[in-house]
Amino acid sequence: MCAKRTLYVSVMTAATLLAGLGPIGTAVAADRSVGPAAEAEETVQSTSGYHVNSYDVRLDYNPAKETLLGEATLDLVVKEWRDALDLRLQLPARSVQIDGKAATFSADKGTLHVKPVARLSPGRHVKVHVAYAGSPRRTLDDPGEDNLAWAATKDGGHYLALETAGVLFPANSDDADRSAVHLQARVPDGWTAISNGRAGTPVKDGDHKVYRWANREPMRAGYVHFGVGNKWTESDTKLPDGTPVHFVYGSGAEGRGRKLAEALGEAASWEASIFGKYRHDSLTVSFLDFEDPNVPNVTGWNTISMGMEYPGDAETQPVTQDILVHELAHTWLEAVQAKDDYVEETIPTYLQWAWKEKFRKADLVTMYRDKVKKIQWQHTNVYTTGDVAMYALRRLVGDNAFDRALKDWLPNHADRPTAWDAFRTSLEKHSGKDLKPFFAGWFPPEGTKPAYPGDDLVWPAWAKD
Repeated sequence: MCAKRTLYVSVMTAATLLAGLGPIGTAVAADRSVGPAAEAEETVQSTSGYHVNSYDVRLDYNPAKETLLGEATLDLVVKEWRDALDLRLQLPARSVQIDGKAATFSADKGTLHVKPVARLSPGRHVKVHVAYAGSPRRTLDDPGEDNLAWAATKDGGHYLALETAGVLFPANSDDADRSAVHLQARVPDGWTAISNGRAGTPVKDGDHKVYRWANREPMRAGYVHFGVGNKWTESDTKLPDGTPVHFVYGSGAEGRGRKLAEALGEAASWEASIFGKYRHDSLTVSFLDFEDPNVPNVTGWNTISMGMEYPGDAETQPVTQDILVHELAHTWLEAVQAKDDYVEETIPTYLQWAWKEKFRKADLVTMYRDKVKKIQWQHTNVYTTGDVAMYALRRLVGDNAFDRALKDWLPNHADRPTAWDAFRTSLEKHSGKDLKPFFAGWFPPEGTKPAYPGDDLVWPAWAKD
């Protein structure tokens, strides 16, 4: 499940937020052994008027105050004439520079308005440096609202995975923009920090430790995860193809987490047989016990956060292997440029069924019949119908065409804004069938009121008792 929540901003003065924050400390040279920053290529038109090539972020976490002191440098290229640049930033900015010169700035409802000395022309490369500070808890919590972004763990840690762009660092106001991300975090001795990407070797800095991560492949800023804890354990392994995997276990979650971690290699190999080679150069998976069991499992690019008590898909059991399969699938499918719930959730939800069929010998015909009889069609969404719809689609086109279409579509078409249409086209090419009626019934356009797809689609001959 990839959940999104609205951020609720508390109005506070910078002076109040800076109370109790110390300096970021000794600057530590970036560890480029984990890979140089890559320049992202745009395949979706920017809506912000600029494109961020890379983010270079430094954070200092104060556990006693639950505060972040941050500095971020955005290397960006202007796409159209701009009198100002709008960045997402929920925490108060302390200073802003453009190419080393002080810039005028103001903040309004989570947007940082930056005004350069002179108008910026298309094609110009600039570096924007922002210093900022604040409390994610105070920023994200709003009385009476259910917002679980800065989630507390039972062992005293915190994890930020929902709506991270603009909280951990200032980010492009265009959520579709993709950039390389280098992140550095300084935490007290005894604390562990985790984030996305290839990790460098932690460096001692007085009574603190500095962690670094590099994401060389351009990613959405909102996919960045960040967690801190002082009772977490870690382990490392590799996927069967050699991709390094870093596991983090919260206190009390290690036993269950390690059992799931042992299943990751088998799951990754199976999903590689469906989607093709694993697409990232690293994978990080955390298993944490959150104070609130409703904190969802969240995947961001090459990082998975598993809430060990999260029920998942309206079932009552804690996290199981098939839910890990679901989250792992997101690390392939988030290659898709355009935000599309059908791509992002329907396929992973179906894979939970396929996993049970392959490794648990589940009878999917019986599961299909039982589920469609219970569905309240006026209240459906991608989670309630994704598995049955995809299974019906597979039965319609045949296993061979279905498998070939998935392998052909993801590496060749997923970076297009019309990825879901490209998936249908790939299925039609490999099956020789016109699938427009099926997609119109089972996968109506976004915003369409849920409706029963019709007896012909829901109850084909193979599904009838």
